[in-house]
Amino acid sequence: MFAGNLLFSNPEKQGAQGFNTFISKTMDSGVLAFVAIGAMVVFIIWYYIRTNSYVANDQEFKQNGVRVVFADRTITIGKRTYSVDKVKGIRWERVANSSHVTIEVDDFDKPIHKIGVVGPKGAEVLQQRICTALRKANGPSFV
Repeated sequence: MFAGNLLFSNPEKQGAQGFNTFISKTMDSGVLAFVAIGAMVVFIIWYYIRTNSYVANDQEFKQNGVRVVFADRTITIGKRTYSVDKVKGIRWERVANSSHVTIEVDDFDKPIHKIGVVGPKGAEVLQQRICTALRKANGPSFV
């Protein structure tokens, strides 16, 4: 049966109630749970790959939303780009089961950038890579 006909076959069941009727007639709760769990697994795998894969060559370093272009002497964190000289600090922290790298920049609008990382040593390794990339771009050295 066409979904539109099922949704609006009874004018009293339009809107949210009509949608619930559509779901209950087309899928049972087991299928919905399977789809939800599958989507969560795909997201976790995608997030793990995204945070642990990186690009490092003679022109740039890129990992987890942070990009350092050596020739331009710039660092891009998310959608914001700064000169590498604006970076004032970098550290990694582990809180409970998550870890993140904190980059401090000389910027009134957003002086602190936190980058979430997956894995037991992911934040420490990311911090070391960013420090190496900053030095390679003739930026500050954090040792």
